Amino acid sequence: MKISTLLAVVFFVIALLSSTGGTAYYYKQSTSIVKQQIFENLETLSQLKLQSIDYFFDGQQDKIRIISISRGLDNSDLLNLVNINRQFYELFILDPGGIIIASSNELRVGLDMSKKDYFVNAKNTIYVTDAYYSKTTGKNNILFSLINNDNNILVARIELNALDEIMLDRAGLGDSEEFYLINSEKYILTPQLFEDNAPLGVVIDTLGARRCFGNSLGENNGMLTYRDYRGERVIGVSYYIEERDWCLLVKIDETEVLGSREKAFQKTSLSIIAIFITSVTLFGYIIGLFLDKLIVLRKNKRKF
Repeated sequence: MKISTLLAVVFFVIALLSSTGGTAYYYKQSTSIVKQQIFENLETLSQLKLQSIDYFFDGQQDKIRIISISRGLDNSDLLNLVNINRQFYELFILDPGGIIIASSNELRVGLDMSKKDYFVNAKNTIYVTDAYYSKTTGKNNILFSLINNDNNILVARIELNALDEIMLDRAGLGDSEEFYLINSEKYILTPQLFEDNAPLGVVIDTLGARRCFGNSLGENNGMLTYRDYRGERVIGVSYYIEERDWCLLVKIDETEVLGSREKAFQKTSLSIIAIFITSVTLFGYIIGLFLDKLIVLRKNKRKF
């Protein structure tokens, strides 16, 4: 075999290995940078969502405190208050024995609620229940309760979909950008973007959810890449909400983040690899031709 052919093959192999290795390293580093940028965006969005959730709960508690100052509220008073506060869908008052003595829904007057946690735990400070499905109303809800100025217990029932608007308000990061809340049992509390299931009816047992409840209170779990409830790989962050014992999950599909960049990278990489391999192989071949000529010249000198 001629040296030119041998060197061409050797240089081709070296160029192929070095170019593919270097390209792979570059792709890994570029992908890492893109993911870090997405993570920072998701982290910022998480903070905004957490602020909105806090603002929502603070707002409802302020309303209830104001209502609790009033004395002698009857059914019609409570109904009027519900009509002017769109987040409430029921207001009712319990006597010290736990019996409903007034309600915006008159049909519920007389019912015994003495075993309910919002009665047992009601104090001068506001007690907030976890989100749950109410068989009485047929809705997913949260209840706020506290002792009012009549020494009775004022209870406000808020439908869970009051939080939907906050979670469904997307920031335009991408079509697969998604925000949702889950409780400590990993039941979803707000609508899913890609699944038409009722809140509180679906368990989200993803790595993001597990890491959220197992992490330090009030801290995010860092950037995670995992498979979501659809089985799709996503980039996400999650925050534990200590006051509610909930978790906020924020995520976006990895393919959406890297898809267009990956295609552009592949096209550019193939061009670079092809040019590099061709150039190096040709260089090796030219050196080989030169060496072949030297060998031929030496052989001719020996003959003379």
